[in-house]
Amino acid sequence: MKKIIKLTESDLEKIVKRVLKEQSIINELASDADDFGGSQETVNSEISSFNQNAPRSQKENMVAIQQKLKSLGYDLGAYGPNKDGIDGNYGKRTLAAIKDFQIKNGVKSTGCVGTVTAP
Repeated sequence: MKKIIKLTESDLEKIVKRVLKEQSIINELASDADDFGGSQETVNSEISSFNQNAPRSQKENMVAIQQKLKSLGYDLGAYGPNKDGIDGNYGKRTLAAIKDFQIKNGVKSTGCVGTVTAP
């Protein structure tokens, strides 16, 4: 039995936009994964490089990420000036919190806060 559903043009437009957005997110998962991917050695190297070479703006972004993770209840340790784990460095606890957040939210667990994870 077939059903005929009547949609307004704006309803159809909303449905198409939603499908396209979902498809875009699926395609971006691969780009998020590519940002870090690889072996644990590669990940450790990326973290070390970030902590040693990141410009001030990236450190400020990491502080914002850590603040959000902390507000969501993640334990980031006792680092930083307030001993709350918010120090702008990309450490093992921050990495673990990001990966856990990604898993809980259906995003590929890469440890990278890219275009899919950030929103």
